[in-house]
Amino acid sequence: MSRRWTLNERHGYYVATGLREPVVDLDLAFRPVVGPDERVGRYHLDLDALVERDVVTRRATPEGEVYDVKIVRDPDGSYWLAVRSSPRVALSTCSAR
Repeated sequence: MSRRWTLNERHGYYVATGLREPVVDLDLAFRPVVGPDERVGRYHLDLDALVERDVVTRRATPEGEVYDVKIVRDPDGSYWLAVRSSPRVALSTCSAR
């Protein structure tokens, strides 16, 4: 499944909940407080593998299993997958395309 997400500088993170697909082809952008959106990159997210690394959540719902993803941006401009502050995985290691 192809997705386009935009992380807003005011929040410092992006959250997607209730995702049903175990693999996401992500095109990520960054929206600064001032100025146009900036393209960050394209990433292949294997959500099952990221659940095993404890940086994505998988939960059961009456309709079946879903995934919750959180991407955070550090002040230095790096992007991370992290459900909590630790552990986390650099987004750049997720099969950038």
